[in-house]
Amino acid sequence: MKIRYKIIKDKKLLILKFEGAWSIDDYKISLKKVIQNADYESVHKVLSDFRNVSVEEALSQLKELAEIREKTIQKKYQHVRVVNGPLSTVIALLYREELTKRGYLDEYCSTLEHAIKLLGLKENVSEIEELLNNLDT
Repeated sequence: MKIRYKIIKDKKLLILKFEGAWSIDDYKISLKKVIQNADYESVHKVLSDFRNVSVEEALSQLKELAEIREKTIQKKYQHVRVVNGPLSTVIALLYREELTKRGYLDEYCSTLEHAIKLLGLKENVSEIEELLNNLDT
């Protein structure tokens, strides 16, 4: 799985784009990179694009993923996942339930327009698409 990201410090925003077949190991490696980024402390909002990732494998790993979130990140922020398709929607819903039990703000939706609204961003869809197309590896 390929995960690309960008931290936009002045907007307190982290944007992530997931592509390929889900891999918890790739997720852990990328998570470490993001957390070690000097600008990570500025992050208060996260937009994750899951529209191009096959998430079937994640279904059996939701509790483990929530534990990773709780133990590794140790930071509260508003997170919105953009998903498409019935399976990724169900997985996002179940994962949100796991995180909500632990006190985290986590949402999912099917469009960038709605994600922008949920996060209270001032950018429009084309600006967010441009950011998603120019992320770091």
